[in-house]
Amino acid sequence: MSDKKVKIVVDGKPVFLRYLHDREIPEGIWNNYLKKYNDNYKVRPDEINIWQIQCKYGTIQLYSILKKELCFVGNYKSGKGVNILKRKLPAFCTVTQEGDWDIVVKFPESEIHNVIDLFYIRKKRKISPEHLSKLLAASEQYRFKPSTKNKLETVVELATPIGNEK
Repeated sequence: MSDKKVKIVVDGKPVFLRYLHDREIPEGIWNNYLKKYNDNYKVRPDEINIWQIQCKYGTIQLYSILKKELCFVGNYKSGKGVNILKRKLPAFCTVTQEGDWDIVVKFPESEIHNVIDLFYIRKKRKISPEHLSKLLAASEQYRFKPSTKNKLETVVELATPIGNEK
């Protein structure tokens, strides 16, 4: 067995692998790979802390770092949504799994800007500084005040005064 290692560059950082396979990539790099899209799209971690791009009917997840592929995992309310999506898929997309109401579609990472309208990717709202100041001024009367909701006033009266106990 040789001690040669394969060097790849992920997000500008060198990563040394024993084999050229995705399972050799450190977990921290794998989990945080999609954070780089946080400026343009809504990116959130799932329950096991792997970052995903939010879509209307599912999420976009990492499929392979070495092959630079992503996958859309869709969950529709009916089989009709799956059939409509399959008819609209461009040539660079590949269906890897298909169920009655769900579908997994693999596509190259370089084509993410071409599938925004296809998968209904949720874009991040960009607010200018002027608009932000207007929003803050409009909501100023509601911010930083104690809540009056769920406030209970309790009054305790003793049946006999404490000093007159017998």
